[in-house]
Amino acid sequence: MRERTADVIRLLRMAQGGAAEAALHTAGATLLGDAGSQAAGDGSDVSWHASLHYVRGVALHCTGDHEAALEAGRSVLQTAESGGDEAWASVGRAFQVLQATLRAESNPDSGDGDVLLQELARAEVDIPEAWSDPFALVTAHTAVGACYLHLRLYELAEPHLQAAVDISAAHPELLRVTAVTTRLNLAELHLGWGLELRRIGHPKAAIGHSRAARRYADEVAELTVFDDTINYHARAALLSACAEGDTGDPAAVIGAIRAGLDQVTVGGQRGEAAMAWLFLARALFRAGDSSAALDAARRACAELPRGALGTLTAAAYHTRADLLVNTGPHEVAEILAYGDHLAQALSSHRLRALHLARSMQVFERVRRERDSIQELAYTDALTGVGNRRAFDTWVARRTARHEDSVCVLVVDVDNLKAVNDVGGHAAGDLILRSIATVLRAQSGRDDLVARVGGDEFVVCADMPAEAGDVLAQRVVDSVTAAIGDTSSVSVGVACGPASQAGSAVLHGADQAMYEAKRDGGGQVRRSSSYWDDSSYEDDLQSG
Repeated sequence: MRERTADVIRLLRMAQGGAAEAALHTAGATLLGDAGSQAAGDGSDVSWHASLHYVRGVALHCTGDHEAALEAGRSVLQTAESGGDEAWASVGRAFQVLQATLRAESNPDSGDGDVLLQELARAEVDIPEAWSDPFALVTAHTAVGACYLHLRLYELAEPHLQAAVDISAAHPELLRVTAVTTRLNLAELHLGWGLELRRIGHPKAAIGHSRAARRYADEVAELTVFDDTINYHARAALLSACAEGDTGDPAAVIGAIRAGLDQVTVGGQRGEAAMAWLFLARALFRAGDSSAALDAARRACAELPRGALGTLTAAAYHTRADLLVNTGPHEVAEILAYGDHLAQALSSHRLRALHLARSMQVFERVRRERDSIQELAYTDALTGVGNRRAFDTWVARRTARHEDSVCVLVVDVDNLKAVNDVGGHAAGDLILRSIATVLRAQSGRDDLVARVGGDEFVVCADMPAEAGDVLAQRVVDSVTAAIGDTSSVSVGVACGPASQAGSAVLHGADQAMYEAKRDGGGQVRRSSSYWDDSSYEDDLQSG
C-alpha cells in the first residue's frame, strides 16, 4: 500500500503542478494495464483503482474539462462501492458534486443546487471515522472540504480540512506531502475567508482569519523539507507574507511577497500567484505607491487561473476597482458603491446556503442513523450476515414472482456441539463466524446469506439450478479449506418457483441437508423434488 500511495501522491502533484496531461495518461494506462492482466480484485486493488480514477478526475479538472472530470468521479464512486471502500466512495461522491457545481456555473440548467448539497452532505456523513488507508481518509476529508470551500461555506469546510491535517500528522512517514498540503489548504481557506469579510466591512474578523492563515503557513516552515515538498514550503512562505498584507509593515510585506513570487512555481489551477499580487497591491497602497499598487492589482486579475475561487476573483477585481477610485474621478465611487451592494447581497445568499447545507447535514445524519438501526434489525449480531427477519423479507418480496426460479441452499454446521464441548462457546462462535465469512465470499453480491438457526445458514440466489449445485460444492470445499477438520458443513440444495422460496423450496433444501448429514456430513445433496430449468419451464407451460 505504501508504494501505491506514494505513486498516487506523485501523480496528483503532477496534475496540480502543470503536468495534467502526463498524469492523466499515466493513470489511464495503469488502469488499462490492470484490466488487461485481470488483476485480482481484493480490497487493496479496489482502493488502488479508485485512487487512479481520482487522479484522472483531478487531472481533467485541472484542464478545465469538468464534464469528463464528472465521469471520472462516477468511476471513483462505482469502483469504491463495488468493493465496499467507504472512504473512496465519499471521495467520489464529493468530487462529483464539485464538478457538477463547476459545470452548472457555465450551464445553470445542468444542476440542481439543493440536490448537490444533499449529495455533498451524504458524502460527508459517509466518511468513516477510522479506515485502514489513511491517505483515502485524508482525501475524503479534503474532497468534502474543497467542495464546501468552493461554495464559500467556510464554516463547513474548515473541520474537514483540519481533520485532514490531523490524520496526516498521525502518519508522518506515509503522508509527509499531505502533511504540508493540508496545512496550505487551511491557510488558503482563512485568507479567502478574510478577503470576503473585508469585502463586506468586517475588518476585525478578517484580521483573525489572517492570523490563522499565517499560523498554518508557518507550521509548514517547521516541517522537514524533502525534495518533493520544496515548492510547497516556498508557497507556504508566500502565503505567510500574504497573511501580513493588511496589518504588517508595508515595506517588509512588499519585500517578502516579491521574494516569494520569485521562488514559488505555480501550476495547475493554484491561485497563489493571483492572491500574492492582490496582497502586494494592498501593501503597496498602504506604502503610498498608488501607481505600483494599481499595476499589481491588474496583474492579480491577469493571474487568476481558470476556475479560481469566486472569493479570490471578486477580491482581485474589487481591489483593482478600489484603487481606480482612489486615483481617478470621485464619480467612479458610485460604481464601486453598486459593487459593494452586490457583495452584501452575495454574503446574504452565502448565509442562506450555509443554513441549507447545515439542514442537509442533519438530514443525512438522521438518514444514516435510521439505516444503521434498520441494518441492525436485519443482521445477525454474531456473524454479521442476515438474520431470520432478513430471510423472511427476502421471501416476501418474491411471493408474487411465479415465473422466476430461485435456488435455496441450507447450510448446517456439522458437529458444532462437539466443538463447543471441547473448546467452549468461544470456539463454536469462531467456527460460525468463519463459515459466515466463507458464505459471503462465495455468494454473489445480490444473493442473501442469513443465519436462521443456531448452527444453520441459508443462501438464497436467483440463479439456474446448475449454478446452485456449483455454489453448494464451492461452499463445502471453501469451509474445509478455512477450518480444516475442526468441523464441516452439510449443504442441501433445492430450486423452484420464487413464490415458494419460503415453503416448498426451503423444505426441500432442508430435507436434502439432513440427507447429507446422514451420509456422513461435509457433502452436498439435492432435494428429491429438485427442479432443473427445463422441467420447471414445462411445469409452467402445462399449468
